[in-house]
Amino acid sequence: MYGCHATARDSRSGAAAEARRNGQPRLANANNAPQGRADVGTVSPSATPQPVSDPNSTAARALVGDQSGDANAANHKPPKIVVPIRKLDFGRQAADATVVRSLPVRNTGAGDLTLDSVESSCGCTTVDFPKAIGPGKTGAVKIRIETGAVPGLHMKTVTIRSNDPDEPALQIQLLLTVKSE
Repeated sequence: MYGCHATARDSRSGAAAEARRNGQPRLANANNAPQGRADVGTVSPSATPQPVSDPNSTAARALVGDQSGDANAANHKPPKIVVPIRKLDFGRQAADATVVRSLPVRNTGAGDLTLDSVESSCGCTTVDFPKAIGPGKTGAVKIRIETGAVPGLHMKTVTIRSNDPDEPALQIQLLLTVKSE
């Protein structure tokens, strides 16, 4: 075993033993230690760290602080979100209409992609989305916009929040032109 091996002073010797025989409590400290002896342990020569022959042994991993003992950390393969369209143009639409488009979301990673939330910048925009997309699979985020009565160009955003470590928040720009009557 590697580490510090300390040898304690025999509590039955010297002043401590005499105090015990007389029924008096005696605290062990440097002031009442016998002359020439310190009240601290001594380090044995075997406490010197020795090289580890197997770098993959438990002792070697402990010495270098290896955390691969956590099975989830060792086997965790991250997902990768891919959205080929970052700007979705809804085109020219009539006033007071409802327009729906689907946005493909692909997982090219090795782990499950979890969509934590999909948030819109405006109350006129709502979304439906899958909670998870498996590795190599594609899901769809459905975006629904209520055009309203105000003519002209409207710009909105949708933010997809996921467990992709490289891109946890992905923003999509939405464009819509409401026709004047």
